[in-house]
Amino acid sequence: MSASKVKSEGHFVQWEVGRSDLHRGSDAFIMGQWRWHLRTSEISGKTCVELLARPSHSTKDACPVVSFSMKLLSPLPNQTILACHLVTDLPLKMDGGFTWIVDSFVTVRFIIEVKFLDLKVANRSDCDPVSIWPSFALKLQDTCSEIAGMLEEDIPTDITISTSDGSIRAHSSVLAARSPVFQSMFSHNLKERRLSAIDISDMSFNECQAFIN
Repeated sequence: MSASKVKSEGHFVQWEVGRSDLHRGSDAFIMGQWRWHLRTSEISGKTCVELLARPSHSTKDACPVVSFSMKLLSPLPNQTILACHLVTDLPLKMDGGFTWIVDSFVTVRFIIEVKFLDLKVANRSDCDPVSIWPSFALKLQDTCSEIAGMLEEDIPTDITISTSDGSIRAHSSVLAARSPVFQSMFSHNLKERRLSAIDISDMSFNECQAFIN
């Protein structure tokens, strides 16, 4: 099988990547009305994964607003989760995309799995985006709960929250799914993202843990 070959089934996409495949892109795949590519690279010793949207004949200049979960998995047969990220209602510019910089560099072969949760498009510039999958059964809250469950498993966290009476380790993707404030924080190069630390001194440890879970 070609190293750039993507497996696609329903709303799921998987691409297996080896160290020699870094700085390469996947074959194009269709999801909704758009053509997509995955691409990997290494930036400052960290693994970088990109999801790129491309126009098709039917979309013309219509840009997607996309919600998805992205996971890095170890190869079969174990296929354990190495890292994960959740993105909701992200507007993409055509020929642009989403970039996920994983905190550590994955040195072994791994699988990128993308689960598309929703795709929206605005028919006119003055209209709110409308889902192209109105009857799609997957719910963002279910996915948030699924990812939040990783806190109970042996899956590395990527950020530390300092509260009024202690600190707690968490996943930035869970926080971003819980609050638009956190989503904006992790989408830009702010201090909290650079330091992988958040100070919430007006919240107790128990309140913070309840918020995450």
